Amino acid sequence: MENNNVIESVSYDDRKKELTHKTEEVRTPDNAKLTLNSKAVLNEKGIRETVKNLSMARKNLKENIKALTTRLGETPKMTESLTKLKADLILLEKIRHDETLTPEQKSKEEADLMKSQTELKKIEKDLKQIKDAIGTRLKF
Repeated sequence: MENNNVIESVSYDDRKKELTHKTEEVRTPDNAKLTLNSKAVLNEKGIRETVKNLSMARKNLKENIKALTTRLGETPKMTESLTKLKADLILLEKIRHDETLTPEQKSKEEADLMKSQTELKKIEKDLKQIKDAIGTRLKF
């Protein structure tokens, strides 16, 4: 049985215009203890690039979560009005998707949705930590 414990800290030095991000991860797999330490020091350009990349990743994950949530919802039934109207592309895509989806693929999509939601929470937390550490001292 493996236990993981992650400690993160983010601080901003206004004088040097540097953001320091430290991570300490302690893993305790069976019969061992493993400690991983990392430290990143970013200058102003690096901070802007990091925030830009995290924001883009957040946007992509939100779109992915929305698409997966739409596809994994309750399966609509094909009716005459849907075959005639075809205006509601989301419902038609859901029907087509569910007709070709195997149970293994559905469980994989559900796992992908959970993973994406977890990753989105981490990215949003990282962005908040960076912005809280910098405050109004650096414009994005």
